[in-house]
Amino acid sequence: MLYKYRSLRDFRYLEDIIKNKRLYAARYDDLNDRDEGHFYYNSFDYSEETLKAIRRSKLRNRVLSLSRNANEELMWGHYADGHRGIVIGVEVDSDKYQVKPIEYTHDLIRIGDLRNGSIEELVKRVLMQKNVRWSYEEEERVFARHRENFVSVSIEEIIIGSRVSNEYIEKINKLVTEFYPSIIIKNLKSD
Repeated sequence: MLYKYRSLRDFRYLEDIIKNKRLYAARYDDLNDRDEGHFYYNSFDYSEETLKAIRRSKLRNRVLSLSRNANEELMWGHYADGHRGIVIGVEVDSDKYQVKPIEYTHDLIRIGDLRNGSIEELVKRVLMQKNVRWSYEEEERVFARHRENFVSVSIEEIIIGSRVSNEYIEKINKLVTEFYPSIIIKNLKSD
């Protein structure tokens, strides 16, 4: 199972996730790492036309970032509104989507020439690397094409943060009961 940390600040997004069993896949340049999709290259190996083709290919790929860890405090703080949000446990159909773990490195990826692969393969390699400072995320990436803004998922569980209000807890329970009562709800809140 993989996990998506979410804020509840705009509840309609959670409603969409549960009703439609899908998670949003973003363009690489909408992700929060400023180095996302960047790489080193030798300017003699790449024409301006090839660099533009690489950029277009990066923009055609959409990325859903998930974690292997359902209980990482930094993730709760950064992506789930300081425990005022939730974590959604999902299964992704690996026959339909490419799911790959991030490789954490100390520097940007350095790419060579394209003789050993396509631009698409190169772009996937670039988008599968992040700086080691992000390793606490234990990230897995799901790739979707640019016309697919969402990735279909099977929602297995929802973990409610320890600081979620009783009002939101009731709304989540009602939503799950109405649409998919098989989803397991875990509440970290202790009264």
